[in-house]
Amino acid sequence: GPEHPSPHRQTNLATRCFWSAGRQLFATAMEAAAADRQPEIPPSALAAASALSELTVHAAWAAANARTLQWGASHRDAQRAKEVALQLEALLPEGAAPAVVQLSLAAAWYASNTRRLLLFDAARDLRKLEEAAAELAKVMPPETAKSVKALATSAAWHAANARSMLWLDAERDLTRFEECCRQLPALLQGVTDGAAAETPADASRVRRRRRARARLERLDGPSPFCRRGQAGPRATSPRATSPRA
Repeated sequence: GPEHPSPHRQTNLATRCFWSAGRQLFATAMEAAAADRQPEIPPSALAAASALSELTVHAAWAAANARTLQWGASHRDAQRAKEVALQLEALLPEGAAPAVVQLSLAAAWYASNTRRLLLFDAARDLRKLEEAAAELAKVMPPETAKSVKALATSAAWHAANARSMLWLDAERDLTRFEECCRQLPALLQGVTDGAAAETPADASRVRRRRRARARLERLDGPSPFCRRGQAGPRATSPRATSPRA
């Protein structure tokens, strides 16, 4: 028959999943990536991988916390995700940052809405996820785009499963997330080299980047980080207990 973990192991998994949220999850993954770091990987690739990992983590917990009515924690994660999204605009080639943001958001809401049985919304999020992944594949090598998608979906399902107290599933998702963090810096080498080589001399490229940055700056408030049936976190909302210190 299926293996059933002991109550002690279930407790350990629960503790790890709750305390791996947000910064803890991100720090754990970055430690795993650092252990496998190759000296020839340029700083630009490492910075992009770090920002991508952080974005997916905070987008995932913004949705998972919103879906469990933890408005304070959701708002903090949404704000940090927005900050990292703006940083990515300078680290990735043109068109990549908006696609990554939309992919991370769609993955986060797809997982959280699925766990809350909001299946109509989840189906819409899944379509957006696949569309964003297709857009990302146009501006990144296929293997790199696939790895970024796996990073976002594993972070999203870890948060959604942890908030649903599905500890074994959350543990599995965390392991997958850490594996993606290890692989991503090497895959981003050529991608970030191309972004770094771009110069501000191209006026049309500068204008397009400014428009993309303006779109990213609008990623605030109830839409799109906090949406679907609630007004989002307000100053008057009660502060939810967050797993992060």
